[in-house]
Amino acid sequence: MLNRNSPATASWRTWGLIGIALVLVRLPFAATHHYQEDAFITFRTAFNFADHGQFAFNLGESTSGATSILYTFWVALLRGVFHSLTLPAVTAANTVMALIACWLLATSLERGAARWPLWITTAVLPVSLVLSYTGMETPMLCVALGGAAYGLRHHFESRALPAAVLVLPLVRPDAVAFAAIFIAACFLINRRRSLEAAVCLGLGLALLAGFNYAISGSFITSTAQAKLVSYHPDHSLPAIFHRIVVMFFQDSFLVPIETKFLEWLSPVATVVTVTASVLALRYAWSDVAQRVTVAAMIAGVFAVPLAYACGGVIFSWYLWPSTWMANSLALFVILRWAQSLARKPHNAVWGAVAAALTLCALLQWAISYNIGTQEYRYRADVGRYLATIRRPGDTLFLEPAGYIPFFSGLKTWDEVGLVSSDVVAAEVAHPVNWWPIFVKEKEPTWLVERPSVLDRGVTNNGYVLTTEEIAWLHSHYEVVRRFTYVPTDYATSWIGKKLLSLGSHSGYDVLHLKAAGPVQSPPQS
Repeated sequence: MLNRNSPATASWRTWGLIGIALVLVRLPFAATHHYQEDAFITFRTAFNFADHGQFAFNLGESTSGATSILYTFWVALLRGVFHSLTLPAVTAANTVMALIACWLLATSLERGAARWPLWITTAVLPVSLVLSYTGMETPMLCVALGGAAYGLRHHFESRALPAAVLVLPLVRPDAVAFAAIFIAACFLINRRRSLEAAVCLGLGLALLAGFNYAISGSFITSTAQAKLVSYHPDHSLPAIFHRIVVMFFQDSFLVPIETKFLEWLSPVATVVTVTASVLALRYAWSDVAQRVTVAAMIAGVFAVPLAYACGGVIFSWYLWPSTWMANSLALFVILRWAQSLARKPHNAVWGAVAAALTLCALLQWAISYNIGTQEYRYRADVGRYLATIRRPGDTLFLEPAGYIPFFSGLKTWDEVGLVSSDVVAAEVAHPVNWWPIFVKEKEPTWLVERPSVLDRGVTNNGYVLTTEEIAWLHSHYEVVRRFTYVPTDYATSWIGKKLLSLGSHSGYDVLHLKAAGPVQSPPQS
């Protein structure tokens, strides 16, 4: 039995308090309500499963809109336990997972006392903070990646790698690329463990395909099919090269903070990451397992984004795991270099790291405050408004499938087809003018469109409505409200107004089907 007064107990007590501090640091960020738009697609499907037993975005249909199977079930479990407090519970759970992921990654890069400072600094990286409170499945994905890295570094005594690659496809299908990298890396040092991992990956893929087929009748995730049909990615070499240039030199995912104001740092961030990768390999060279682990992480930083560039459909949150590993490798190099310095320069390096991380955290909070206001307070208000005037049987047609459908509670068709197979079928049948054909056929009770539709006759996918189509739209629908984002309306202090004025958001026109009868007035608040 461990003595409570022993040095080991005191040490674990200290690190437990640090862990609590890392949780508390995230509270101001969670208070911004910065949720990623796509998280609410998952939330709605998870809530429907928990409340009604249907793994679907719209009750009575088979399309879920959720890319991550495992995370959706996890959110459904939280819904069953916490009910109306599910969203705070998700944030709390994601915070714990983010900290576990950072600890696994730190333990994969360092051993002994050196892993603790690396864990702390990695845990306060802007991307690690974002993982905690934006509601996406990425913290779960990073736990699996951290487990894979840990299993690779400790390949003889741990089976963490096979377990990690088993769940990776279930957390996110495109994470198969990470799984393949870690399995290939393991093959270089432990072929038996690599074979075990390969079998587990095959099992994970089989479970994914079987679940998709049972739910939708297709082995491929419905969201992947919808994006290919809707976005029509260009797979030509010039297009792929352009995407690579943008990713690494114009709007690089390697910049620690995701904001348009720091895009000019993209070439610098790429050069720093390449340099850090080379130095990380140099520091790890004498330990075979550490060297292979670092190499696998570097492949995850660069090869996976390159695969996205070839695929053609890229959103910034797809690259968060690569950003997380890249920034962690940079910290590993800085802290390892600091260990070789005399006391005064060593302390100076630590002071610089602390100052840089504090500044980055403050900037990330400002960005999340801005985004949270735009999304949770402005965009979600469109859904809240619809919830006050909807009637049983009403339907909704729009492009953003997250906040507005979630808060409106309406049966939804989205213009990408993420949550509605009817839209995908219409896009396949009528690739050019599917939008007016679909609206005429379905006659949704509500349309939520950006001003370009009414002002210029241009739909979200770029289709220009004909004169006859515009006339039909005006004869069958009426505008009941126009939402316009005025940043200064959401803050009272001068600093709040200043911060919010740095961001912008499109307007939304709410159109109602005239044949559905007069719109009832929303209740007075």
